[in-house]
Amino acid sequence: MFIVIGVLIIFLTFLTTNNALEIAISGLASVFIGIGVNNLTTQQTHYADELQLQKNYTRSLKLLELLQLRMKAAHRHLYFNHTEYLGDDLDELDRIVDMLKQLLEQGESFS
Repeated sequence: MFIVIGVLIIFLTFLTTNNALEIAISGLASVFIGIGVNNLTTQQTHYADELQLQKNYTRSLKLLELLQLRMKAAHRHLYFNHTEYLGDDLDELDRIVDMLKQLLEQGESFS
């Protein structure tokens, strides 16, 4: 809307022959066009941030599901007394928690 107003104001310069008045009208038009462009880029940035947050949310849910599965596997190993696999299970759990932590830290930067 601001861009359209700015363009309409530019057309007012055709109605005058005074150079100083044309410069003043052009300056006023550029203010409106600048506001319009700023609003447009702000909306695009907000949309991109929302998409990234949604992707991080989906990835976080998948990592939590994987974490839950790996915890169940560790419980099975413990239940059946396969303690030789517990170290690997804990290492994998640690990696999953690190990935989840990184995703959540990225999400903080968008807030």
